[in-house]
Amino acid sequence: MASQSLDRQRNLAELVSDGESLLRRLGRALDDWDRGDPDAIRDVAGYTRTLLSFGKGDKLVLRLASAGRVSVPDVRAYELPDVESMPTVSIGGLPADPGESLENTRSLAFEDWLRQDAVVLPHTSRRRTSWAQFVTDYGNMLGAHAGSTVPQVLEQVTIAKGPNGHMAGYLLRAAAVVAERSLAAVLRGLGGSAHQPVRSGHPPGVAVLALSIGDGPSPWHAFGFRCDETDRELLRMPFGDKTLVVGWVWDPSTSTGSATLTVSKEAPLASDLAAH
Repeated sequence: MASQSLDRQRNLAELVSDGESLLRRLGRALDDWDRGDPDAIRDVAGYTRTLLSFGKGDKLVLRLASAGRVSVPDVRAYELPDVESMPTVSIGGLPADPGESLENTRSLAFEDWLRQDAVVLPHTSRRRTSWAQFVTDYGNMLGAHAGSTVPQVLEQVTIAKGPNGHMAGYLLRAAAVVAERSLAAVLRGLGGSAHQPVRSGHPPGVAVLALSIGDGPSPWHAFGFRCDETDRELLRMPFGDKTLVVGWVWDPSTSTGSATLTVSKEAPLASDLAAH
């Protein structure tokens, strides 16, 4: 006779306790990251995977909502850039903050946003990477586990240096903020006392809304940035054997700014996924 498992299903109260603990821990890790703690990115990666990934033992936000029969709020995200022209790299679906302009955004069901493309890299083994897969890759490699390989999408996006660190970290933080907001809303729906997070999905200074960069000696591009500063570098990424640099130049005569694009002879940058 086959042995019968004595394991039991965890009840809703236990899952709620897990959720409340994760909300506190994720909030502390994000605070530490924003204050410059170099280790905090690892905690954020692990917690975000547990909350958003579709793996066994993960997707806690969806499991809590299902068990308690409450809904997860929609995610308002910026539109994906056009990728029909086969870009070298495309990044999109970044979350919008509450109260921001609705221009170039759309409201998505939480699970639909998780399945939406975060990164499109046509010249790699995995052309499209969803938000759920992105946080799974990051958590498996750096946060929840110590992976023996580096997922190609993380390597490619990491060495694209973006505002306040590298772009892989920028995307991870954006996903973590969605996880924090969504988990808090579900816990409140279940009668908990979870606070309402007010954290922005974009660090101060520069907000990346979307970007798409193509091939060729004069690469076409589409950038969606919001910048509160005057003159600064927005993005630096490998481009063949050179480096593509995107800058932001402020024009005081028009009280507006514009992006500049140059291809330098500098060698491509090395990646560091543990840095932010």
